[in-house]
Amino acid sequence: MDFRVGGSFTQKMQLAGTGEFSFSGQYDEIVEPESIVYHANLGQAITRVVVEFSSRAKERKLVLTHEGCPDEMFARTSRKAPLNRSTSSTLG
Repeated sequence: MDFRVGGSFTQKMQLAGTGEFSFSGQYDEIVEPESIVYHANLGQAITRVVVEFSSRAKERKLVLTHEGCPDEMFARTSRKAPLNRSTSSTLG
């Protein structure tokens, strides 16, 4: 992993029921401590991912927005969240 704008990465994932796959990507924007934007080559599609971080008092929030994923690409997984939308999570 080369964590800088223009740097690249390769990630390996294991999904239940579908097995293991690898994908690569490149960092497009890094704004500490607010956000990371990258594009990922998933084979069937090149997608844009935005990860936003925020905090208030003792609460930390992460919002992940994944753009450009064909619906059929994730239909084979157990993922329940709608595609091309944000997923928000509060971290404790």
